[in-house]
Amino acid sequence: MSDVNMRVAENLLQQKVALEESRRNYRVVLEFERKQKLADIRARVRNDYPGLSPERRAFINDYVFSHPDRSLIFSGHGGLGKSFLAEAVGDIASANCRTVLRTSGQQWEADIRRNAAAEFSEKEVIRISGYALRRSRPVVVIFDEITRIRQTPFMIDQLQDLLDALKDGGHQLIATTNLAKSDFMKWCGGSLYWRLTQKNESQHGGLGAVWIAFEEKKNTSASAEISQKVGSCEA
Repeated sequence: MSDVNMRVAENLLQQKVALEESRRNYRVVLEFERKQKLADIRARVRNDYPGLSPERRAFINDYVFSHPDRSLIFSGHGGLGKSFLAEAVGDIASANCRTVLRTSGQQWEADIRRNAAAEFSEKEVIRISGYALRRSRPVVVIFDEITRIRQTPFMIDQLQDLLDALKDGGHQLIATTNLAKSDFMKWCGGSLYWRLTQKNESQHGGLGAVWIAFEEKKNTSASAEISQKVGSCEA
């Protein structure tokens, strides 16, 4: 190899090494920024909402942040920070480069009904629907006030289809409701509640969503105390 060719080869090698070093540094910076963003998100979440002790709120926060991939149902009356925490879960997912879709019970019903009533040429693919989620890579769905959906046969069918698609596609659901668990179970009926909370241990399982009540619990500890109930979980 001539001297010229050797110098060219050396220059190319140096450029390659410099490029690889630059890429490594870029990845380090991205990872630092990601961790900083996650820390900032968690720091924004308070644990002193009125009506809920700091201990219980800290317990809830710790459980949620230590299980970022689980489907969850937040329950409790208004003003306790359920929606705020659900949004924080979505922000964490976004920081981890996951796709997050957001809706509410009223908004989702309005979208579904509008699309159902539209002329064929005007119909669109609703992103948060069974049809769309069966054709999507795993996403996180933030569903605020899910029990604001009216319990008509049409809407219940649509919700059942959505929950089946969430489970089949490996999606994650973060839902909120103002209803207590007993009232939520009545609102759902057996089929919807099973789809939401039954563990996905077989092809006939459900989402395995963990029920998290924004209320005081006895024997709250630093780690999540999960009670197993017919295949479902409660924290």
